[in-house]
Amino acid sequence: MKTTDIKYHQRRNFKLHLTEGSFYLASMAFLNAQTVFPLLVKRMGGSDLSVGLLPIIIYGAHFLPQLFAANYSIRTPYRKPWVLVAGLLQRLQILVLVGVVGISGWIHEQLGLIAFFIVLSLNQIFGGIAAPVWFDYIAKTIGPNARGRLMGFRTSIGAAVGLFNSLLLTLLLSVVAFPFSFSIALLLAFVLQMMSWGILRKTTETVPSVVDPPVPFSRILAHARSLLRVDHNFRRFLVASSVSIVGSMPVAFFTVAFLARFNVGDSAIGIYTMIMVGSQIISAGALGWLADARGHKLVLLLCAGSMVVSTGIAIVASTNAWAYIVFALVGLIMGAETMARYNFVIDCAPERNRTQYIGLMSATLAPFYAAGFFGGILSELFGYNIVFAVSILFSLVGLYLLLKVSPPKHAMKFHELS
Repeated sequence: MKTTDIKYHQRRNFKLHLTEGSFYLASMAFLNAQTVFPLLVKRMGGSDLSVGLLPIIIYGAHFLPQLFAANYSIRTPYRKPWVLVAGLLQRLQILVLVGVVGISGWIHEQLGLIAFFIVLSLNQIFGGIAAPVWFDYIAKTIGPNARGRLMGFRTSIGAAVGLFNSLLLTLLLSVVAFPFSFSIALLLAFVLQMMSWGILRKTTETVPSVVDPPVPFSRILAHARSLLRVDHNFRRFLVASSVSIVGSMPVAFFTVAFLARFNVGDSAIGIYTMIMVGSQIISAGALGWLADARGHKLVLLLCAGSMVVSTGIAIVASTNAWAYIVFALVGLIMGAETMARYNFVIDCAPERNRTQYIGLMSATLAPFYAAGFFGGILSELFGYNIVFAVSILFSLVGLYLLLKVSPPKHAMKFHELS
């Protein structure tokens, strides 16, 4: 294909990815793991331990399948069919959640909560199956110097639409009785995500990928260890990211901690979400531009520093007004950290091994999201401030280790794995 044709498709894909991503991210105002889901779990009869399970399910179930999905996706030259099928299955679980939450008031609390966690797990598993292939698809269909802007702008636009959704969420929680308020919110999220999927279908994959046979199941872990043994900088990056994830443990507890400490009503959740979304509108586009100009490592350092500051404020907060600063910083982190981490890895990886690098990173980091569960145990025994204090220590260590990681363009180049 001619260079001019490739550039045309890249420009067209940029617009389509920007639009579909904006719809998808706008739905997150109704599915927010830091504000909406913790409150929903509490209203369904869950304890702090149940809240602590949320990061394990949301991140663990999302990340663990990626190593295996990446392995089997490399046998096909085109990524788009895989992304569309897995993405559709993921979205359908949101529709199932609408029904589960809607009938939760008529069934035993524990049954409703178990059903909620099962369906949420399926949603995240299908999302995890799609994720490494989707990022490879982005890398194939968008120019390398535009990925930061794409991720940043789609987050900003999605957050702007999400700001309206946050207002709607506040209204729903204020005037519609539980559980219908949450069921309506989930249904709106499903509609937005299906609109996203419809636009994703219009993107174009012009160049086939190199086709490799999958590594046998029994050798996947050995293959991963081989990759880590060869790529020292990638290994350092994974260690730094793992420690930082433990440091992000308080994010799941900020909402319930402020609600308990300052005795504010459920409508405060909408305000917290609006602040998070507003922060993403302002910060995501700027951080995306910064990533293209100065590298994704700098964005990751800014996110790590924001985690330290937000947790410190949560410890000393004496009024609910401090919560607004905390959730503004959380919005900055949520809007940039994950995308910067994936883009950093894409830049580290040889083109042929992109999905393996993404899958290995995700599977390696997944267990560390279990820190949220241990945070739940700590909060039950000693209170939220102990959770926050422990997390600050991990965040500071993670920040230090990240400073030791070389940016991809300065790191040693490695041969592709056979």
